[in-house]
Amino acid sequence: MPGPAWSSGAELAVPGRANGILGRLRQRDVFQLLRQAVAKAPQMAEIRYHLGAALARSGDMAGARRELEAALAGADDAPWKPDARRLLDLLP
Repeated sequence: MPGPAWSSGAELAVPGRANGILGRLRQRDVFQLLRQAVAKAPQMAEIRYHLGAALARSGDMAGARRELEAALAGADDAPWKPDARRLLDLLP
């Protein structure tokens, strides 16, 4: 699936474990699973990061911004925090 016009695609590669999931499941299923995980554990910042990255890749910039901001607010020294910040900075 091509990324948004403003992206080369490399910046929006879905990170970590979500990358494998996206390769095997339809996008709708991935969003449903990630949204269910956020609903059950909204304090889990990494889940919100993965949802934000997937939303950005799909073109939902408002949703991506919301989830990435929430993820960063709850991520102390998470190893994915710099990636989340870079992705958020790329959003229009």
